[in-house]
Parts: sequence; C-alpha cells; structure tokens
Amino acid sequence: MEGVTEAYLGVLPALDYLKLITDDSGNIRKSLFYDNVRDFQDYNDVNKDVRATLQSGNRDHFAILNNGITIIAKSLGTVGNKFHIEDYQVVNGCQTSHVLFNERGSLTNTVHVPIKIVVTADENVTNEVIKATNRQTPVKVEQLNALSDFQKKLEAYYSTFANGQRLYYERRSRQFAGMQNVEKVRVVTMANQIRAFASMFLHEPHRAGRYYGTLLRSVGESIFRADHRLLPYYASSYALYRLEYLFRNATVPAKYKPARYHMLMALRYQLAGADHPPLNSDKVEKYCQKMLDTLWEDQEAAKAFATTLKPISKLTKNTFDRDTFKTQAFTEDLRKLLGKSCRSRLGRNTVTRPQAALGGSAP
Repeated sequence: MEGVTEAYLGVLPALDYLKLITDDSGNIRKSLFYDNVRDFQDYNDVNKDVRATLQSGNRDHFAILNNGITIIAKSLGTVGNKFHIEDYQVVNGCQTSHVLFNERGSLTNTVHVPIKIVVTADENVTNEVIKATNRQTPVKVEQLNALSDFQKKLEAYYSTFANGQRLYYERRSRQFAGMQNVEKVRVVTMANQIRAFASMFLHEPHRAGRYYGTLLRSVGESIFRADHRLLPYYASSYALYRLEYLFRNATVPAKYKPARYHMLMALRYQLAGADHPPLNSDKVEKYCQKMLDTLWEDQEAAKAFATTLKPISKLTKNTFDRDTFKTQAFTEDLRKLLGKSCRSRLGRNTVTRPQAALGGSAP
C-alpha cells in the first residue's frame, strides 16, 4: 500500500499488550495516547461493558467482542513471530487500554486483544488511520480536529504561561481529568476556545451559544487557521476564564450571564480598540498584550468588565432575554455603540483606561 511500509492484523495476549503500555514503575504510559482523539472517558456505558466482560466468566470472548487496538509505528523489526516496534502511538483503543490496565488483576492467559499495527512515516496516512478507526464510535468533530498541528502547537503554547496566568488547553477530551494539580476552572475545552475566540475576534458572540455548530464550519478558515498567531486564542480564553470567576464571586451580577460572549467582544473594544490587526501579524500580539496587561491584574480586570455592562444594559433596557443575545441584530447594534464610544474617546485624545471606557462605571 502506498505510504505504508508494513501492516499487520492479529490478536495479542492482553498480558503481553500491557507490557507495551506500562512503564518500569507499573504506571500506564500516558504519552502513548498523545495522537488519540480522546483521553480515557472514565466509566461511561461502553467502558462499563468492557469492564463487565473482563470481570465475567466469559472474559475469554474478549477478542471477538472488542474492536481492539490500532498502533502506528515508525519502524518495526521481526524475528520469527516476535515484533520489535519503535516510536509508536496507540491511535485507537485508548478506552480499551485503560480498562485493561485497571482490570489487570482479572486478566488471564485466555484474554486476547485484537491488534492492528501500521508501520508508516507518512503523516497523511497516520491521520487517515486515526480518523477512520475512530469514526466507528461516536466522535465529535472537535475531537477529530485535535489531530491538527495547530491544535498541538496551541496546547504547548498554553503551557508556557506560569502561576496565575496558566490555563490548560484540553486538546483531547478529559486529558486533565483526575490531575489534582490542575484546577478544573482553568481547563479550556476546544468548544469554549472556539466560542471565546469567535466572540472576541470574529464578532460572532450571538453564535457562541445556541448556534455553536455553525462556528465549527469556520474551523480551518477563520478559526484555527494554520497561519494564525496563538496569543489571540489564549487571550480570548483567559478573558472568559476571568469573567467566569467574576460571575462566581458575584462581582458581576448573574443576570448578565446570557451576555457573557458579548462582554468578551466589548472588552476587546474598550481595552485595545475596535479594529484588531490581522490575526497572522506581529502587531496582533502587541494588541492582545494590551488586554492581558489588564486581565492579569485582579482589580483592573474587574473594572474593565464592569464597564462592558453599561452599553449592554442600554441596548436591552435592562431586560436580559436570552434570545436577544442570540441575534445578529443585537451584535451589530452593540458594535455600533462600542465603535461610537471608541471614536469619542479618540476624539477627546484621552488614554483608553478601564475606568473611563464606555461611559464610566457599570449600573
């Protein structure tokens, strides 16, 4: 097959398979599942069934009841019926692997696992295999997007921030689950990343809630484009993280929650200006840094978000019907009002600060 050096189908004793996925300390090797579209999803209905089979008297049927494991390797050597593989990833079978590991005390020599081994150095073939094998069970579009180089770069970029500035980009579903040193509120799902970015930089806050599916069609075109700088993505997520914190401690009244995505758009206008530079330019990083310098300071962030409330209250006449915020008409009206405020400040030749932005303090 073009692009494939070798490929094998077969079954492997489950106890032997565990040797491939555990380290010298007896822990599961999480790094092997980096190219899997999902991390372990805990014991959902499917995983409960897998566990039940391993705990039953029919555990020897496992090989015919399970879809098995797919391994992509860069190189493979054979001596008789023994394989030596190097630089490999488990690209399908993360759920099965974790259940087998957790139930290792129940395994016997009669339990076998279906195995597919594909040896290739072709990234296109690798991605085809991952997508095809994972399509056999329900997988969200976002999860398949996790395979892209942009997503991997974004995940790594998030890890460059430290202390209070640190967020965790969940490229793969539940990859941070169970990690005690990771606060759940600091985990950014791909869905929330798309919502925050589209609201802040694409003027699409009305689609972030009910019409999120339409935003997914923009992936690769106006969202997660290969040439986009990474800081706008982090900045929009950090703004949403900060806003949710202000809602939790009641600094921002809960009645404004339906307008959270419009508040992200308004915040960008007031802190950095109405027109942002191209998202693939050096200038957009300086533009985003203006916002982050405020967002990283607790009191300044609270003041900045407070000033986004006045224009929203003005347009809604203090009635917060969720359906209002899901219309493009409301977004356009808010953009006009925010743009007018920006022009007014520039006309007075004043410095844009949170205390003065959008007409003063919140109602």
